[in-house]
Amino acid sequence: MMMITALKQNKFTQALAMGASAIGVLAGSMLTASSANAAQLTWGAWTGGTLLTQGDKKVTYISSQGGFAPESSLDTVNLLDLGGGKYNFVISFLNRSTGTYTGSGSFTYKIEVTDPKKFITGVSLDSTVSSNYGTTSKYVCAGNASSCSSGTILTLTSTNGSEDPVSGFAPITPAKSLLITDNFAPNAGGAAETVKNGFQQVPEPLTILGTGVVLGALPALKKEYAKRNKKKDGDA
Repeated sequence: MMMITALKQNKFTQALAMGASAIGVLAGSMLTASSANAAQLTWGAWTGGTLLTQGDKKVTYISSQGGFAPESSLDTVNLLDLGGGKYNFVISFLNRSTGTYTGSGSFTYKIEVTDPKKFITGVSLDSTVSSNYGTTSKYVCAGNASSCSSGTILTLTSTNGSEDPVSGFAPITPAKSLLITDNFAPNAGGAAETVKNGFQQVPEPLTILGTGVVLGALPALKKEYAKRNKKKDGDA
């Protein structure tokens, strides 16, 4: 569970500090980590058409609904490669004067894997919010869907900062792309610092199967190799 205790002290800022300590400003709107594991755009740059890319992932802004209105030059979207096929897409309101967002509404984006041999197989949702916040929801739809106002594949809900699922990732059918809508539904006085969307990817099933076949065959190959060497020594 993630709740606001001291503003700007949370898992997101800690992750950026560890994974992107050398982040620098580019053209006043884009941040890129020299360690090559995190990327950041202002809300204005991203919604203006700039792709958010990191590793083999790219995230494209689609639309906003219900009056969702982050600050163009202060609020940010962030894509972090955590290693092991795990990625976080985070919207952060920490740079604004209040450090939080109290509005409602939603926004939709598309996340894609550019590596032809990789697929998204799991999703998660977490948030840093006040204890009385309410809910943030993640609607997960097929990448080729025209809209995503409800989770046609899956819906995840973070209530007052809870994680969904409690640990790990909710499994989905392997997909090259997903259309996602993040929905904000705060109670009166509820405030959000960050919302974190987690994604897990793995190699294509045939690649995994092929690796398993090779590993499974190793004992037999070793046995055959030893038998041939023994025969060769006997002939000598």
